[in-house]
Amino acid sequence: DHIKRRAAVIAERVELELTVAGTEYAPLERAVFKSTKNNTKVPKEKHVITLQRAIADGEYCKTALKMLARRLKEVGQERITSGSLAAGIKTLAVWHRCLNSGDKTFLNLCSKYISLIEPPASNALGQMYGAYLREMLTAFAKLKHAYHRDTMFDDNHVSKLGQIEVVEAVPHMLKQMKMLLQCDLQGGLIDSKTRSSVQYAINLLVLDTVGLFQAIDAAMDRVRDFIGRLRPEDAQRMASMYETFSKMPDKVLLMLRQASLDGEVAIPVTAFDSRTLKEFKRRVEEVQSKLKTEVGSYETVKALA
Repeated sequence: DHIKRRAAVIAERVELELTVAGTEYAPLERAVFKSTKNNTKVPKEKHVITLQRAIADGEYCKTALKMLARRLKEVGQERITSGSLAAGIKTLAVWHRCLNSGDKTFLNLCSKYISLIEPPASNALGQMYGAYLREMLTAFAKLKHAYHRDTMFDDNHVSKLGQIEVVEAVPHMLKQMKMLLQCDLQGGLIDSKTRSSVQYAINLLVLDTVGLFQAIDAAMDRVRDFIGRLRPEDAQRMASMYETFSKMPDKVLLMLRQASLDGEVAIPVTAFDSRTLKEFKRRVEEVQSKLKTEVGSYETVKALA
């Protein structure tokens, strides 16, 4: 099986070189292919960096988007042996890395073409992962801020929002978090062919969880403070969403336990290390405790509404 897979990858590489050699976009084409090829390894960082540098130049954003969208279709074609779970997950993970890098130019572009993130129907894990990425882009298109990209050391963007803006933002933030927590890729850890690529994707989801949960917690603190001043219909809606939030910390901690800092699958960014993850776990546990107090409980918020 390994020999067949390796032969297919080589055949694809030859076909690629015959097509792109000498063209302006050859380095990008190679980076997309090499970072998503059908093997048991995670995307090589040097290829991911090549793509990230390209999208940092607005001129190449559309080109990179077209290449990633085409690659996602290719890995689902039966005639191509690399149409495997691993290649599909890796393509989405590389796309995810690009969405989370640099300024928001690429995010903004992708939010206008959300339907391009459509993994093969045969890839159930890819379908879940793709659904989350689409929801991420939908939330960004509505809110004009990527809360999942905020780190624990960034200024709290939610504090800059007006009361009405918080009320409008909360549903989109919660929906993104719901899709993230529903993205259960652990089944892919069983098969040695997909284990590394799936763990890499899980780590990316954990990284998104950190920023997004902190933003939601800050938003819910704001809601708790002003819910009594909202119109009755808005107050009831926010109380319902506070109830949803009150059940979230347990699920977030379960997601956090899925993270792996193993060198082969860890995300090579400063926000993904043991110190950051331990600090985030501590903060989530603090939120759990807060929600059990009289002031922070759902019952109190419901009464205020």
